[in-house]
Amino acid sequence: MIQAKIARRAVTRSGKRYRWASAKEIEHFFTIYKALEPQKWSDVRGFQGVEEAEAEIARSRQRAIDTGYHTPKPAPPLET
Repeated sequence: MIQAKIARRAVTRSGKRYRWASAKEIEHFFTIYKALEPQKWSDVRGFQGVEEAEAEIARSRQRAIDTGYHTPKPAPPLET
């Protein structure tokens, strides 16, 4: 099964300094986190940009609606 993962670039702390996690560090995380569970693995095939992430979120929301997993609720009335 192929799954898309949406990951925001993480900030890591090293001592008193913060820095952006590199794409290599994020790839390493997704490569090993499944390996910690018996008979599970993951295969990282690269990264996409913001536009593709937004499109994947929209497709996922629509899939949830189409399968009946999620029913959109009307927005609450505005307070005046």
